[in-house]
Amino acid sequence: MFYYLAPEERSKGYGSETVRLLCEYAFRHRNLHKVWAKVHADNVPSIRVLEKNGFVLAGRLRDHVWNDGRYVDELIYERFRGEGG
Repeated sequence: MFYYLAPEERSKGYGSETVRLLCEYAFRHRNLHKVWAKVHADNVPSIRVLEKNGFVLAGRLRDHVWNDGRYVDELIYERFRGEGG
């Protein structure tokens, strides 16, 4: 799953609504069993969006991504049909 919001559009609920609609489409219309997402550990707003939509932390890849001159962990979140959100 990938989503990006322009800085001026953040904190308006668009991210949460986008993830909710993507999950609805994935589970209801595509009949998927699971949806997963990757997020940098320092991206707290995106982590909140995922957790608000019923995603749970499935794993952590330590020092996995080089970002802004340093390594950061990459988190893997997942949500199964019928759980969360």
